[in-house]
Amino acid sequence: MNPFSIQWTFPLAAVLALPNCFAAAPTPAESVPNAPAASAEQIAGWIRQLDSPRFAERTEATRRLEEAGKDAFPALIEAAVGDSREATLRAIEILRKHSQEGDESLPAAKEALQKIAASEHPSAARRAKEALAPPAPSPPKVPAIQLGPIVPKLPAGQQQVQVQIQINAFGGNQTRRIQIKNGVQETEVAENDLKVKITEDDRRIQMEITRKKDGKETTEKYSARTADELKKRHPEAGRLYDKYGQQFGGIHIRAIQAAPGR
Repeated sequence: MNPFSIQWTFPLAAVLALPNCFAAAPTPAESVPNAPAASAEQIAGWIRQLDSPRFAERTEATRRLEEAGKDAFPALIEAAVGDSREATLRAIEILRKHSQEGDESLPAAKEALQKIAASEHPSAARRAKEALAPPAPSPPKVPAIQLGPIVPKLPAGQQQVQVQIQINAFGGNQTRRIQIKNGVQETEVAENDLKVKITEDDRRIQMEITRKKDGKETTEKYSARTADELKKRHPEAGRLYDKYGQQFGGIHIRAIQAAPGR
């Protein structure tokens, strides 16, 4: 064979093989369709590695035990109630994941957590109970609501409604009381040395602003037909109206018109 052709034959074959070298590695399920179950010796070894001083070994052992599924649950129970805090945390976390995934291992995972919860290991029992009954999610943000007619098909003016709300905010520095009665809304706010009272219906806005200075309280009164008029004639009162008036904590209140003569 020509030496020149031999020199280039090998590199060309290597180049043709490159795509296979860089192909995505198959997942364990793809590479071993019917992977055998982990042996008891393997599971015991992974359990010991949960307490390894090397983070990489702890992480790999956790992954292997998760993949082992129900076969690892008895060993995980023992690890959870053992002397290693690291093994306790990781064992309960593995069981928690299985108990929330909804697959065939869910009942067995819950049963394992229940056994740990009933154990005499205080820390493990507490964490297992938390895994079985996770904290309720935080309530969603309160949407904007309006108080309108209470009785269907009965005009608002023919209803008598009283609503009273009290809020303590900002670490207790502000107290706000809101009352709606017969179409009149009253808002009273106390914040540090400032007191604001807003009384409004569909015809007029009235405000009382009380400030304390040198131990003495002084009160100023304002009145306007609309919020725009209040801001134009009394800018400071308008600013406080915007701050404390119709809106608080994401809830909007619409005053209900009173019945004539009531």
